Amino acid sequence: MSMSCCAAPSGALPTAAPPAVDPAGGGGGPATTPTDVAGASGGGLATAAIPDLAASIQALTDAVAQLSAVVTAMGGGAQAAAGAAAIGSAPALQGAAGAPDASTASVLAGQTSGGGASAAPSGTPGTQPATEQKPPSDAGSKPKADAKPKDDAAPATAATPSSGRSLKPLGQLTPDQFSAKRGGDAACGPAAAVAISRFLGKDLDIDTAVNEAEKVGWTANDGMAGPASEQKLLSNLGIKSHLEEGVDWEKVKKTVMAGTPVIIDTPTHYWVAERYDPKTGRFDFGKSGSVFKNEDRTWYTPEEMKAHGAGARAAIFIDQ
Repeated sequence: MSMSCCAAPSGALPTAAPPAVDPAGGGGGPATTPTDVAGASGGGLATAAIPDLAASIQALTDAVAQLSAVVTAMGGGAQAAAGAAAIGSAPALQGAAGAPDASTASVLAGQTSGGGASAAPSGTPGTQPATEQKPPSDAGSKPKADAKPKDDAAPATAATPSSGRSLKPLGQLTPDQFSAKRGGDAACGPAAAVAISRFLGKDLDIDTAVNEAEKVGWTANDGMAGPASEQKLLSNLGIKSHLEEGVDWEKVKKTVMAGTPVIIDTPTHYWVAERYDPKTGRFDFGKSGSVFKNEDRTWYTPEEMKAHGAGARAAIFIDQ
């Protein structure tokens, strides 16, 4: 600790001051001035106190003890650097002992109560390397796969419309047949024609399709007059197609995966296969598959389709 300068006691004769000493050992620096030692007996002047090696070591030892106490209270680890900075400004590190050198500061900063903290990196005393925070064990895990593809997400193998002119993406081509102003219950054939028109870039609404279907035998009670009348409706709309009796599902699958929808005829309903998922073997029939009561899905296998009438009896392929 440095001493403060005091005036000589009143009436005392000043004695010769000892030669000034440069504590740094160099020449030309300011010399230590004589000071009065507090509490000196006899009321006379005492010689200047010159810091020696023992005093410096003692001061550093006291500083280490203070640092250990602070680090213990702080819990050690990454907070040791902050403790070292706080102790570095404490009185125990100032005055005659001077500030510790870089090597000592590094040791002080790396010291912890538990001994688990690593030493500070070379050249950056008193700091700890950042530790990467690991995510929880379940973070980033993939959600469980559903038993069937989600209706609002296309499978990874879905193809884009092959026509290059489609007004809507695959899976969204077929309109809601019940949106027709008349005959909504029987408007699945006209709705299928709208889907193909949209695929080819032709903007056709469901009511216009119903009016055109009526010209080829459609009625509000019975719907289309068989698959041949559906193909005739497409022809009247300027769409070339060919009808195949019976359904080759392998051919349907390849056609759909290539990006072209296929109309499937059953005795009770017209379906539009718009996409295919090879992982489940299901076709996405869009809104032509979600019109049934108690059904809130669009993906079906050919076997699952049979629950809504007899099996498929014909397929209409588009000729582009």
